[in-house]
Amino acid sequence: MNQQPPYNGGTPPTGYPPEGYYQPVTPAETSGLATVSLVVGIASVTPLGLLVFPPIVGAVTGVLALVRIRGSAGHLKGTTMALWGIVLSGFSLFVLVVAGVFVLSAESEPAGQTVAVGEAGSTGDWEVTVVDIQTRTSYTDEFDLTEYPQGEFQVIQMEVSNQGTEATVFDASEAVTLHDSEGNAHSVDFTLLGDFVYTDINPGNSLSGEVVVDVPEGTEVSELEVVDPSTLDDPLTVTVN
Repeated sequence: MNQQPPYNGGTPPTGYPPEGYYQPVTPAETSGLATVSLVVGIASVTPLGLLVFPPIVGAVTGVLALVRIRGSAGHLKGTTMALWGIVLSGFSLFVLVVAGVFVLSAESEPAGQTVAVGEAGSTGDWEVTVVDIQTRTSYTDEFDLTEYPQGEFQVIQMEVSNQGTEATVFDASEAVTLHDSEGNAHSVDFTLLGDFVYTDINPGNSLSGEVVVDVPEGTEVSELEVVDPSTLDDPLTVTVN
């Protein structure tokens, strides 16, 4: 029977490490991307997050760090740091999106009061009451001149009161817009403004008059928009049933 001679040194048999050989264990390094993600994520929940750029950087670097750590076979660490960076950055982005939606919705909705016909409302320095709206096929002005519409006249009876500190004219051609049920906006006929064009109204005083709008026949009026002609801010909406 053949027996394998004992190993007495020299070259070891195949499959055995050489005498005295050992493989050093290299400690895992912290991923630089994970560190960046955490730092930027923390910064994104401070006022710096309003710049939008930091939260994006924190989220992207965090995802890249996780990918590299997973593929490093244990040579990279920092998973927890990357996850926190992603969470903080994501939270900051969520807050920014919600705030942006809120701001856009607030800007899309005009500020100001909404009242019905017969009710008083305010816009700028003016208190305005739309007393009545009538449909007419002709209109006779203060000079006894009769005008005829292209379609039909919507005659708006109004009372305005100056709540400011200076005398001024209520220019209805700039102040009043009629909206129909189809969303169209109709302007006032400048030649049929009466006292609203020529008369200064002192602070605390009121003036009544009519405003005329030429609209197509059969137009259904949905609302009036009235603004202070000097500022054009905070429109008053008068709903029409």
